[in-house]
Amino acid sequence: MKRTGGPIPKRPSSRAPSTRRAQFDRFDQTSRLGALLCLIALIGAGAARADERSHREAALLYLNVSHVPQRLVPLMQRIKNQQLRALEKWYVPSDLKGPAKSYIEEVTRLVSNEFSWNRVKDEFVDAYVSVYTEEELRGLVAFYQTRLGQKYLAKRPRLIEAGLAIAEGHVKALVPRIEKLAKRLQAKMEARSSSGAGESDR
Repeated sequence: MKRTGGPIPKRPSSRAPSTRRAQFDRFDQTSRLGALLCLIALIGAGAARADERSHREAALLYLNVSHVPQRLVPLMQRIKNQQLRALEKWYVPSDLKGPAKSYIEEVTRLVSNEFSWNRVKDEFVDAYVSVYTEEELRGLVAFYQTRLGQKYLAKRPRLIEAGLAIAEGHVKALVPRIEKLAKRLQAKMEARSSSGAGESDR
């Protein structure tokens, strides 16, 4: 039978739904992949934070076991004594001795606040974390908890004082020799300056 009149209607394409389905599948796969990567990143970041926290805990444990907070006390006392010795060199009239005492007390308070353990603790932890691994810190803690480690900690202040005394003795011995060298240099500079001035006057 012959068709008459009008265009032949197009049959609906069977490819359109399958194309949309493929696009949806690709989008779904991409979304799942992105979610998986985000999850892996979060897990990795969490593990890194846990490792960092454990590392810092080991550093803080080391600082406490090695008596670092206690060693800040003599440091503050030394600064206070330096201020007292400096004040003794000044002439302080009797009517100003009260204010001078208040000055020392204020300096002591400032030093105590500045070097309080709560204030400097994190900075010490940062320093030790940057130098030692967690394994090394825990190894040091284990050593300091032994009898030999405890003895070392107990004797260390005396050894430090001995080392400072040795260095101070050598510095005192060097002072006259350094002063002699300084005078010799000064004499040469003055001689050269005088020579230059004489030539310029001609």
